[in-house]
Amino acid sequence: MNGDINKNLQKWKDAFDELCPFFLDLSSEEVRQNDQIKDLIAPDGGYHNWVQFVIEKKKEFPEIIPLVQINDELDTSGGNNRKLQLEALLKNFDYVGYREEIFSSEDNADDFAGYIRETLDGILLENRKAPEKLILILDVGYLFPKKYIQAKNKVIEILNAINDLAIQHIIVTGTSFPLTISDFVEDQKVDEYEGSLDSEAILMYQSIKNEYHGTIMPMYGDYALIHPVKNKAMSYARGWIPRIDVSYGDTMHFIRRRRNKDDYKEAYQNIAYNISSKEWFSKVPECWGKEKIKDAAWGKIEKVIPQFWVSVRANTHMSAIVAQCNCARFFED
Repeated sequence: MNGDINKNLQKWKDAFDELCPFFLDLSSEEVRQNDQIKDLIAPDGGYHNWVQFVIEKKKEFPEIIPLVQINDELDTSGGNNRKLQLEALLKNFDYVGYREEIFSSEDNADDFAGYIRETLDGILLENRKAPEKLILILDVGYLFPKKYIQAKNKVIEILNAINDLAIQHIIVTGTSFPLTISDFVEDQKVDEYEGSLDSEAILMYQSIKNEYHGTIMPMYGDYALIHPVKNKAMSYARGWIPRIDVSYGDTMHFIRRRRNKDDYKEAYQNIAYNISSKEWFSKVPECWGKEKIKDAAWGKIEKVIPQFWVSVRANTHMSAIVAQCNCARFFED
């Protein structure tokens, strides 16, 4: 999470419900951090600021799942602050999340298994097993095209290396949504271009499901078609090329249309009309995002700004994933 945390939590409450479970984490990207976040990830006193903040927020959001904060750059306690944080969170919450980013370095599976053991060492049970309240998130970050096999292999190697910890809840997450869609547009000059991207995250998970034979099968997770790194070069000073992305889980289709003499509203209407006539559009489950596309096709366009259409993309994707999970598509033996 970045920006003003309290405002973001209010947006969550407005969109969902204070009784809906959710993970609460802070951005580790410097470009997304502000003074509030830097204060909360200070390691002093067992990450006291973060622990007290989430305990206070639990009064309003009783199902909140806080993530463990790790700030090795400023933590000189030899791991004691991290241990104190874990103890306090496990004492006060039903579940505690711990995310390990396994995409950001060349470290091998044994290295990451070592980091996980080091982090959990102070709170392991007498039988050297992990507490049942712990949720481990293995984050592979951005999955480059056709790289899901390498990611799958690394995840399975890590799972095998920590199998003795008997962690009861593990989530594997990542995304194949690129920093810029333009890299996947073969002809930059055409007025309208239609393309598609396969979900590497789903391919990775299905491969793990088929090949991992450990005691606990990890659960599926993804970034809802959001790239993990903020695009610092993004600028709308000269405007932007209108585009609508639609996901039905395995695949994301997109159509972008240069405005030429059209204004933004007309361009988005034309795109939405073309999308609504595609055969693959019927595969998208009924949801808020699909309704916005259908509305736009008839000229009822709520907003033309790119951020709104990012929300449409994320909503169609999450709706498709939930629908697929509900029909056990990911979990068939």
